[in-house]
Amino acid sequence: MRKLIGSILIAGLSVSAATFASACGAAQVYTGEYHYHSYGTEYGVKVEVKVTGDRIKSVTILDSDYTKVSDPVSAWTEERKKNYEDNEASFLRSFEGKTVAEVRAYQVRTTNSAPDPNGITAEGLDLITGATQSCGRLILAVHNALENA
Repeated sequence: MRKLIGSILIAGLSVSAATFASACGAAQVYTGEYHYHSYGTEYGVKVEVKVTGDRIKSVTILDSDYTKVSDPVSAWTEERKKNYEDNEASFLRSFEGKTVAEVRAYQVRTTNSAPDPNGITAEGLDLITGATQSCGRLILAVHNALENA
């Protein structure tokens, strides 16, 4: 009788553990994009956002035909472009661990569909100095990905 009760308890614990692991550990994957047309160029970015529970696990940029980072012109210099490229991975990692609600609360003001460099409120993200339009596009793409999260 003790063996039977022990077997039932072990089976019950195994089922409970498996159910808990599948409910908590499986990442949901969402894709989104943000783009707009400006001065003859289609600017934008596509992203994949992985969410576990209510927390962001990762944000990855997907291939697209959009211009993610434009060539240097006027105030957008080669140095600023390189700064963005050098810090993009760190910016993407700064989403990790944030809750979906936190990320949805980030604000990006737009002017004629383009992110306004002075209109981003995103406490806790590592915005890239001098590349706020690119950061704004990424935040808006992540917002769009999380619409159904």
